Amino acid sequence: MENPWIPILAAAFVIGMAGEVAKKLIGAKAGDKGWRGVYHVTLPWHALLVGAAVGAAGHPIGIPVPEVFGADLGGAVLAFTLAGGLSMIAYQAIKSGLGRLVKRVFGGD
Repeated sequence: MENPWIPILAAAFVIGMAGEVAKKLIGAKAGDKGWRGVYHVTLPWHALLVGAAVGAAGHPIGIPVPEVFGADLGGAVLAFTLAGGLSMIAYQAIKSGLGRLVKRVFGGD
């Protein structure tokens, strides 16, 4: 039987990668005006919103979700919103871990 957590983990990976690419392409900074300013302020919510959209779009086509979330649309949205949150947590953990490793190996302040 297929592991139902695989689509959640794959979605977390894709959401994280797409978010980082979008952040680099847009280049919004604190203090920007217009839509870039709104983008920068709402940035922490983007992964969650994209996850919810993926869950809502994926439910009708039958993307499997773990049984703990249920089989209805709300369960799919919740599961993929969790994937968006997981992508943010994993990115920060990897970024800080690699930073410490680089400082330890190559030295630095």
